[in-house]
Amino acid sequence: LQSPLSSGARAVFSKFISVVGYPFDIFKNYTKVSSIKAQVLIMHGVDDDVVPCQNGRELHALLKRPYEPFWMPNCGHNDIPERESLDYAAKFLAALQAASPPT
Repeated sequence: LQSPLSSGARAVFSKFISVVGYPFDIFKNYTKVSSIKAQVLIMHGVDDDVVPCQNGRELHALLKRPYEPFWMPNCGHNDIPERESLDYAAKFLAALQAASPPT
């Protein structure tokens, strides 16, 4: 997941607002990620001002099978270096393949 939302309200406002406005928040991903059975990689720019990095950190903490996250310093929402993110995704895919039983 790249720059994921833990909640629409949390991305725009705060954790408090997401509690008060719970019925109106259509992106309550923090309630869903713990049901993901597969290993998950999260990448997020630390300086993201569109979807704050705290959203990615919250989701990562809730995962059952988290892969080592890639918190990218000095990156925002739309300026994540393509080569670095693709290389890290390739490392993640290689780890998944290595952990899979042979067919």
